[in-house]
Amino acid sequence: MEHYYPVHTGDLYTESFYFRHDGTVSFDINFYTQTGNHFVPAQIVSLGDGLFRAYASYQFGSEDQWVRVVSLARLQGDWSYLEIAAPQLELGPTPTTYQYSPSPIPSHLERMGWWVSIALLGLTVLHGSRFLLRHTGGLYAGLAVLAGLFIQIGVATFQRVHASMYSGGRVAGLIPEANPNFLGHLGLMDGGLVWVLAGTLLGGIALGAALGLTWLSETRATLPALAPLMGAWWAGLSGWARGGILAALVIAGGLAVLTGVRPELGRLGTILDPGYSTNLARVEIWKVALQAFKEHPLVGVGYQGFSVYYLDHTPSNAYPLYVGHAHNVLLHLAAESGLLGLVGFLALWGTVVLWLFRLRQWSVLVLLVSALVLNFFDYTWFYAAVHYPLWVAVAWALRSAPDTMRG
Repeated sequence: MEHYYPVHTGDLYTESFYFRHDGTVSFDINFYTQTGNHFVPAQIVSLGDGLFRAYASYQFGSEDQWVRVVSLARLQGDWSYLEIAAPQLELGPTPTTYQYSPSPIPSHLERMGWWVSIALLGLTVLHGSRFLLRHTGGLYAGLAVLAGLFIQIGVATFQRVHASMYSGGRVAGLIPEANPNFLGHLGLMDGGLVWVLAGTLLGGIALGAALGLTWLSETRATLPALAPLMGAWWAGLSGWARGGILAALVIAGGLAVLTGVRPELGRLGTILDPGYSTNLARVEIWKVALQAFKEHPLVGVGYQGFSVYYLDHTPSNAYPLYVGHAHNVLLHLAAESGLLGLVGFLALWGTVVLWLFRLRQWSVLVLLVSALVLNFFDYTWFYAAVHYPLWVAVAWALRSAPDTMRG
């Protein structure tokens, strides 16, 4: 999922995998390129003894330059489990015998390059934002971000209405990675950024949009992360505004009771369910991350090494069997970069927090806290839609700082 495989116009690629299941099942295989999702009905061949192989072929068009994510979509049938193994993407109209190929592990130079690029990009966003905000002001910048949020809501709403087109009914808006969680995280950070830049009124609208994107994408980690932002926004309201909002909520609640309308929370309603599969999975993943840190305390297992380490130390009751990260920024950094990386991360952002306290930039501090809460349950701190809004907010906080601090 993390790799881009280059393709050429007219190339015909086949994705295949082996699987077992009970009951009956049918599904599409989705080839994801820069032109979007391409769903192809899977051909299923029985190999005997309950083993099957599924495959589908897709011919790339003139605008397709790469394929990134190949996944299942539109699952149908009467079944309770689906065990998948040995996926293979290859050039040709039919699958060949599976050939094992180990996942590429980045070199030390590639690992260092990733961290250096993250630092340089963050620095560029920080200073570039200071320059732009000096000329545009917070209001116009906030309006621009809010317009982007409404575009995402429009696209996500269309996708939700046509939910049968998307795996599991979850939607991802215009997110290039087609990841619904990223859409919810984007809504949280951009909603908070509008509040930081443009104040209470536009901030309230933006946070409402963030809540809408959370519901549309069914991103559970966003809910607790919204709490600090919503609480700080509420604290900044005048008395009459609070009274009006409370009255509207009471009226809406009363109408819901009288009419029997109940909100459809979907997977959002499982956030506090201790028996829910992904809640249990996170606990097991955190245990493996701690184990990796204990075994490699100084430098960790290396950048992008946690997924390989997890495969070698998968708990017997684990779900899922493959994970790309530790679903917690601190545990992930501890596992992959050890004390050196973790101390570096805490030193950098601890310094930022100290500056914000000295400048009394409480709204930016709240946004940073929300990003941290979000990353207690996921690992998107360095994702563009989370990382860069944070640096834009810091740039806004530093706009009136003395030159000695801004340097």
